[in-house]
Amino acid sequence: MEQEFYWLHIRTNFAHYHIFVGLSIFAYTACGFFQLLKVTTTCFMIKYSSLTYRLISAKVKMLPQPTDDDQRSKVHVQDLKKLVDLHRKAYGITDVIEEICQIPVAMEFFSCVIVWCLGMIYISQKIDINLINVMLIFSITLLQVFGYSYLGSELAEEAEAVGKAIYDLPWYEHSVELQRFYRLIIQRTQRPTGITGVKFFIVQRTSFATVVQMSYSYYLVLKDLLNKL
Repeated sequence: MEQEFYWLHIRTNFAHYHIFVGLSIFAYTACGFFQLLKVTTTCFMIKYSSLTYRLISAKVKMLPQPTDDDQRSKVHVQDLKKLVDLHRKAYGITDVIEEICQIPVAMEFFSCVIVWCLGMIYISQKIDINLINVMLIFSITLLQVFGYSYLGSELAEEAEAVGKAIYDLPWYEHSVELQRFYRLIIQRTQRPTGITGVKFFIVQRTSFATVVQMSYSYYLVLKDLLNKL
């Protein structure tokens, strides 16, 4: 079935071969498009969440200083209420992205370990024209995993920056009512924020280093087993 490609005699019939090529090009294009769509959608969602926290940090730094003016104090309270609500929505966005992306990201890290390990075994065994395909797959998985790790670290850093921006404010000079809103934001920032791989690990730059180390360790173990066979 594989050699004749489902009753198409691709090795002996000129027309059948070109039908096979047309179907192959369509399949490769569709797979490439969906792969690009999967990666870019995940990266854009994580980037959107980190930009939301960056916006909140900028708004925190723009909050007016405490004043005895009742009118300005009321405006300050309203602005702070909106900021607290925006911060709450930002965490809701992160939770939704986490729920959507945790399984695809975990599978990407798992497949990356397998691809890198088998790729190093192939390179250590022989070097031929197929090495180009191996290095291409190796590079694609490298970029994907590094992109997820970089954006995951950026998301965690931007979420933590909101808490630092609140700490830098002279919140102790504000009224008790305002301090209550500050406390809500500070309590939320103390919760770890980021994208995980089905709750097993947090996606960040250290995760990328762990994947590289793990792949090399598995490669050494498999190489030793192959040498003993």
